[in-house]
Amino acid sequence: MRVFPGACLLLLCASGSSAQTAAPYATEVVSLPSGTLKLRALVGRPDGPGPFPAYISNHGSMTTQEASRPPRTQITKGSLPDTLARRGFVVLVLARRGYMGSEGTATTYSQGHGSGGYSGRRASDVMRGAEEEAGDVVAALEYLQTLPSVDPERISVGGVSLGGLVSIMAASRDARFKALISMAGGYRQGGQGGVDEAWPLVQGVWKNGAQKIRAPVLILWSKNDMIIDEDEGRQLEKELRRTGKSVEMKVYPAFRDNGHFLFSRAEGYPVYIPDAVSFLETHLMR
Repeated sequence: MRVFPGACLLLLCASGSSAQTAAPYATEVVSLPSGTLKLRALVGRPDGPGPFPAYISNHGSMTTQEASRPPRTQITKGSLPDTLARRGFVVLVLARRGYMGSEGTATTYSQGHGSGGYSGRRASDVMRGAEEEAGDVVAALEYLQTLPSVDPERISVGGVSLGGLVSIMAASRDARFKALISMAGGYRQGGQGGVDEAWPLVQGVWKNGAQKIRAPVLILWSKNDMIIDEDEGRQLEKELRRTGKSVEMKVYPAFRDNGHFLFSRAEGYPVYIPDAVSFLETHLMR
């Protein structure tokens, strides 16, 4: 196994499931550099020599208590990264700076999920932090490009909520990303219906992305998202179409009492994962 300079690897074994017949995959807990920081990530690698396409998975914001949890050592069974690894993708589940064992301090910590979660934080500080975290995502891409098992020309990225926004920023910054999925991706300071100083800043990200993103984009939302309104996704779709980019948006029916959590609850996996997998396989599988 090749060791990336400065990276620490721990080989683990992904647990199989009798309901999932695809070949099992190995997982590695890795430490990768982003500037002067060391970030933690969990890499799932299919059996075989490859080279395989790859997907970088970005988490949403967390409270400081949630962000201080130990690093992950297993990929959540049935999740999008797990499904992709079983279908022939190398997956990298990234803990961005200040989260779950990664060095640094984030300005994107939330204060809870009830109403957008960012009360008391300046929108400009959160957006600056998101831009810094986008640099972490680019660092993860550069790490993947050193792995013999990864095809460096078939690396994709995606994320949920703030992780979707960070993924968009990363793909705007670096054309080496070949596909992008944003799942309820955005940032709303006051929650749906609240005073939102962040929206003009998000609009700037959308316009920049429309100019610079080269990858095909899939935008996923749920009808009853009570944290980030579907309109944020519609505006991104509009900007991308205006500049002739390849974009598709899917809006799912209402999910429980808050559709924002469709993408992070096991009950939501059967709803959106087939669309996400189909999109990535269409653009990255050979």
